[in-house]
Amino acid sequence: MAGAVAWVSDHIRGSFEKQRPQFFQQQLQNREALAAVLKQEGIKSLLEALLQHKYRDQLIIVDDQNREILGRPVPPFHKNLPGKIDRIKMADPLVTQSLEGRTYYLYAGPPRPSLLRLISLFPWLFVMLIIVSAVVVFLIARHFTRPIQQLRETSLKLAEGNMSSRCPSPPTLLPDELNSLSQDFNFMAERLENLFYAHKRLLRDVSHELRSPLARIRLASELVKPNGSDSQDNLNHLKMDLERLDELISQVLILSRPDHLKPIQQEDWIDLVGLIQTVVENVNYEAIQLNKHFETSFCEETIIKGDGRQLSSAMENIIRNALRHTPDKGWIKVQARKNSEIISIQILDQGEGVPDDQLEQIFKPFFRSDEARDRERGGSGLGLAIAARIIADHHGKITAKNRSEGGLEMTIDLPLGHDHKIVG
Repeated sequence: MAGAVAWVSDHIRGSFEKQRPQFFQQQLQNREALAAVLKQEGIKSLLEALLQHKYRDQLIIVDDQNREILGRPVPPFHKNLPGKIDRIKMADPLVTQSLEGRTYYLYAGPPRPSLLRLISLFPWLFVMLIIVSAVVVFLIARHFTRPIQQLRETSLKLAEGNMSSRCPSPPTLLPDELNSLSQDFNFMAERLENLFYAHKRLLRDVSHELRSPLARIRLASELVKPNGSDSQDNLNHLKMDLERLDELISQVLILSRPDHLKPIQQEDWIDLVGLIQTVVENVNYEAIQLNKHFETSFCEETIIKGDGRQLSSAMENIIRNALRHTPDKGWIKVQARKNSEIISIQILDQGEGVPDDQLEQIFKPFFRSDEARDRERGGSGLGLAIAARIIADHHGKITAKNRSEGGLEMTIDLPLGHDHKIVG
């Protein structure tokens, strides 16, 4: 690149060197014409002629007190020009007397080619320089940005769950900062991989260690023969506790999965309204036994893309939570409305509600607004947390607020387009 610039510069300089004698011959004629104006018409006419002259920037006129008549600085041209110009006296000032009797010196300055003139004289050189410069800049930019792009691609693979992804070794010609960044990133990725698989092994081991004795206890409880009504009641309580403990382990395992490795397979088109109706029908059998009932209001069939099994689990957790907190002879309302962008599902109950400062915390694992009451009702504090995670996995959001009439209102907003995300 430097060689090409030097060659072009030398070519342009040589071209102007060849044009200098012709240029100064022209300027000599221009000075003689201006000297004639000065002698015959005076300094005012000279000023007017100089201001209108095409080459006024190269014509310098100095009075006998060494002041340029237009107030410009006086450069020592004769010292800067080649010797061949000096020998033919091209740079010597033209001395003349004005009509007023004062002495003036008329100099011809060196040519000052403008950029437009250079382009007009050597268009192919400038086109070549632009092309060469663009290629060089592209190669340099690619040289420095490619490692950054590789870091980005590797980070995305890690986010998708490919824990073995590593950034390729960068070229040795890169700055030390990019080399250090790549090495640090790979070190971080290796640490994350080790922690991830250690976490995975721990979950597998804990699940096995807890469920194995649970299975044996369940089997033993089936073999026990009760001797009376009390024994039967105790055995029934034992079975219920075993089922709750097994469900609790399953929920903990679901919540323990890393956020970036979700078990959501959004590949099915499902009727969300039909799914909610099915959930309500299933839970309604339990509501009838508890002397409670559902009131529903649904929009027309709504097809979205998502994981039907997960969404069904989320809706059931939320609806069962409302059923659990609704008093005897109370109702649970389930409504669904939609517009052009989202479908909104509301689940309302007649329970005691939640303190306002705890409305956001109810979606956190193991949170209970009233721990003693929730334990009596069988709540583990995980159902709403699992539901909130499933809704978030489907790019939706869930909120809760207290109703002015009493009770809690849950709102679930899900986008109708699978490539959209609800922010808030």
